[in-house]
Amino acid sequence: MRLLVLGGTRFLGWHVAAAALERGHDVATFTRGVSGDPPAGVRALHGDRDDPAALPAALGDWQPELVVDTSCRTRAAARNAAAVLADVHGYAFVSSLNAYRNWPPGPIGAEDGEPTWDTEDDDYGPNKAFAEREIGAAVGDGFLTARAGLIGRNECSYDRRSMFVSLTPDGVSVHARARKVYRKLLAEELG
Repeated sequence: MRLLVLGGTRFLGWHVAAAALERGHDVATFTRGVSGDPPAGVRALHGDRDDPAALPAALGDWQPELVVDTSCRTRAAARNAAAVLADVHGYAFVSSLNAYRNWPPGPIGAEDGEPTWDTEDDDYGPNKAFAEREIGAAVGDGFLTARAGLIGRNECSYDRRSMFVSLTPDGVSVHARARKVYRKLLAEELG
């Protein structure tokens, strides 16, 4: 299977690329080319996701069947991905709980009952919600959103769960219930 990882040299994307390569997939990453290399054996493609010509130029004749998007942060990047990758068989989009209009403080209820941002605000949460809608409409039934709450770093000693204490009135109880999702485990599921 030809798998494109948008992102792929740091954080979650690197682990997705490594897991997919381990499973025998033909893997490419599309990154800015400034934060390191993908795992050995992975095709490294470079460009700016906000430039509509960059992804088609980088892909050339190599067309992915599946996409795992770990790095979409702007509306331009979402529009460009939707335009270029609409015909893939599957597209897994790593979003965030910040796509929910009522997050924080949380907790979040059933997914279908929680509204997402629908404003034009150029902020992280509204941009993630926009990307979900834009790319999801283009890809159709092959689109999957993974709204992660907190993706922990195996090698990082900083426990970001403490941010919940300062973000919520009931922070202590939220902190106690917060579960870290390690990026390597998430990557194995997505790759």
